[in-house]
Amino acid sequence: MIELKISKFINSYNKINGQQNMIVSKLDIARAAMTIGYPKTLDAIQDFGIFRFLELYFRTQSYLEKYNNYFQLKPIFHLLDSSEQRTISYFFGQAFTKLFAEKYLDCYQVDNFGNHKHNVSLIESNIKFVPKHQLYNSEKKPKEPDLIGFARNGVHILEAKGYSSGFNGSVLQHAINQVSVINQVNGRKPLTKTACFFDLSENPIKGTIIDPDSNLKNIDINFNHDAFISDYYQIFNLEKHNFRKTYWEVEIGNNRFSGFRLFERMYPRYFFGVDSKIFEQVNRGISKIEFENKKYDLFDYENISIGPDGILLLKTSPFRHIIEKKLWI
Repeated sequence: MIELKISKFINSYNKINGQQNMIVSKLDIARAAMTIGYPKTLDAIQDFGIFRFLELYFRTQSYLEKYNNYFQLKPIFHLLDSSEQRTISYFFGQAFTKLFAEKYLDCYQVDNFGNHKHNVSLIESNIKFVPKHQLYNSEKKPKEPDLIGFARNGVHILEAKGYSSGFNGSVLQHAINQVSVINQVNGRKPLTKTACFFDLSENPIKGTIIDPDSNLKNIDINFNHDAFISDYYQIFNLEKHNFRKTYWEVEIGNNRFSGFRLFERMYPRYFFGVDSKIFEQVNRGISKIEFENKKYDLFDYENISIGPDGILLLKTSPFRHIIEKKLWI
C-alpha cells in the first residue's frame, strides 16, 4: 500500500478527500512505470527493445520493499549516486501518480505529454498567473504539467513529483502552479487538475495529492485525440521493435493478451502485453484505436497486473499459464 493524503477535490470527487491507503502490488508499480517511462519511451524501445521494459521493471524490484504491507525504499537505494536517486525517484513519482489516476479518478489511459510533443500544441495567454492555493513559496515559472489521464467524461491533468530527499514544500507548490495554469484541453475544462508529491524518504512512502484551481489560467492544450491514443499503444508495434515478427499470446480469464516475453531462457518468466484486440489494431496500422473500457478479471493479485488500458504485466507459471509463440504475417 501507499499512504495518501488527498485534499481540495470538489463535486463528485470530494469523496476521495482524506487519508487513503492506495492498494497496489509491485507488479502494478512496474506496469505503471513501464508504460509511462518518459523521456522518449518509444525511441528507447526502438534502440533497446524489451531491455528498456526490463530496465524499468527492475527498478521496482531492486529498490522497493514492503514493510507491514506498506511500500518503502530498500536501504540499498541510499547507496546510489545522488543523480541516480533523483532519476529513479522521478520514475516512481510518475508511476504512483498514474496508479492514483487509475484507481481514484477512473482513468483508463494515463501518459506523459512528453511522449507526444509532435502532436501537442500549447497556447499561452498574457494573463499574469496568480495561484489560488499558495501553500508554500515557489519562484519557478509554472510550465505545462507532466501527465494527462483519459476518463469516460473527459480528461484529468496531473503533475507528478517524486523525491527521496524528504518533503519539499516549494516543489509541491510548483506542482500546484503547473496544473493550475491549464485552462482548457481541446476546448473543454479538465475534470480535475491534480498535483501529486510522493515523499520517498518516509517509511512508509507518503503521497500528498491536491486538486487546486486558479481563477486566472493561461495555457490551453490542444492535440489530436485519436493520434494520442494510437501513439500510447505504439510500444506494442512490432515494427518499432526492430521489425520483429514473433510475439506471444496468453489467456487470462476470458481475455486474450498479446505481447512480449521478457525472459526467454530464465525462470521466472514475465509477460508484458496488451489486449489482443488492441494489439491487432496497432500492428495493422489502424489510426483510430477502438478501445473497450472494460473490467478485466483479476484473481491473482501478486502475479498479475492488468491496467484499465488493457495492458498486462504477468509473472508466468508453467502450471497456471499457457503462453503461445506467434508469427505476425
